[in-house]
Amino acid sequence: MKRNTINDNLIKTTYIFIILFGLLISYLLIFVIFESGNIIDNSYNKRIDTLSNYVDKGNIYSKDLEVLATTDEDGNRYYPYASLFCHVVGSTAMGNTGLENAYNYEMLSSNVNIFKKFINELSGEKHPGNSIVTTLDVNISQNCKNALGGYKGAVIVMDPTDGSVLSMVSNPDYDPNTVARDWDTLSSSTNGELLNRATSGQYTPGSIFKIFTLYDYITENPDTYKNYNFTCKGTVDFGDYTISCSNKIWHGNEDLLISFANSCNCSFVNLSEGITTESLSNICKKLLFNSDLPIEIEYKSSVFSLTADDSSFMKHQTLIGQGKTLVSPIHMILVMNAIANDGVLITPRFVSKLIDYSGTILEEYEIKNHAILFTKEETDILKEYLRQVVLTGTASSINNSNYTLYGKTGTAQIDENGNINSWFVGFVEKNDKIYTICVVIENVNENASPAKNIASNIVNTLP
Repeated sequence: MKRNTINDNLIKTTYIFIILFGLLISYLLIFVIFESGNIIDNSYNKRIDTLSNYVDKGNIYSKDLEVLATTDEDGNRYYPYASLFCHVVGSTAMGNTGLENAYNYEMLSSNVNIFKKFINELSGEKHPGNSIVTTLDVNISQNCKNALGGYKGAVIVMDPTDGSVLSMVSNPDYDPNTVARDWDTLSSSTNGELLNRATSGQYTPGSIFKIFTLYDYITENPDTYKNYNFTCKGTVDFGDYTISCSNKIWHGNEDLLISFANSCNCSFVNLSEGITTESLSNICKKLLFNSDLPIEIEYKSSVFSLTADDSSFMKHQTLIGQGKTLVSPIHMILVMNAIANDGVLITPRFVSKLIDYSGTILEEYEIKNHAILFTKEETDILKEYLRQVVLTGTASSINNSNYTLYGKTGTAQIDENGNINSWFVGFVEKNDKIYTICVVIENVNENASPAKNIASNIVNTLP
């Protein structure tokens, strides 16, 4: 009896160890298949840097195979276009940033054959690293930079049908070729030359947030939103505070479509009667506020923080894009991508393929759906409203018969002296192609509002 008890305990112990061993093997398999790449490519993994002792880091190419970054004969990184791609391509001088960081491991890996590796090691030569082909377009990027001029701000142009980032320009910028030399100046500057405003800038959205307000109102009032009517007299009083339209313009009698086209503040705060804070919060969560974004380079998430405990004043401010809400340009263009692509958000792509030193394709990065943000019926409605902004509303001055433009302007007040951040977000159908565009300009006078004109200049140069 005693012997049987001992045998039973041994069997139970054996089973426990078998189960634990099985779990350990399962974890190791999951780690190797799904997580090892992230660990290897982590910027804190210093062992990656030792690869540079044996490998010349590969090139970064534009979509048309123009060199954006390369390793020179002295082993230093060289950027032929200087500041044009400094934020998105990044630099390596004082730590990797941008694509230099996101694809560091891939470009410090080499697929030369064993024989060539043997010859290189005998001769003391480094192996040529693999290279990445990006989705970036040199001509579009140069035109975006020219259009941005001396303004502080950012421009992004994308293809919503495959997620390609065609251009990402931020100003002020810097020369990645001289980062080490200029580091003390750059790191102490208050102009934020090192900041990629396109992905890491957080701005008060102003009237571009009315896209979210509009969508929520239509969602909460599907049977009655077409009957909405309001008479704008330039201002509207709510107890001890007043909401005004831009320059206190009287828009007169408006339905919801014309209210949106005119970007009428008075009408949009009036919508608060048909909007619940809970629903608006859920809509913003669905549309990627306070969320991780599928972006390969450094970014900051947009912030929506309105709660039921906030005052009616804060709710009204939020509905017109003021209040505590903050958005990033990359977030706004992703929402535009989904609208332009009938509700489907394609995962943004900075890189299309990985190639070796001879140009042989090692990997093509597939197009992936990230999320369905809207139904086709919803995007049809939103397109109608965004088109009306260009036909008769605040962007009518940039309407053009050579293409079909959709968009929303925004003027976000940033102080009491008439200074604003100027916005344009939208998309254009041109020459059987579709492009999304986001422009934000910092700290300009409210009478200037240059973002829509910059967007127009860029759209006119798109192929």
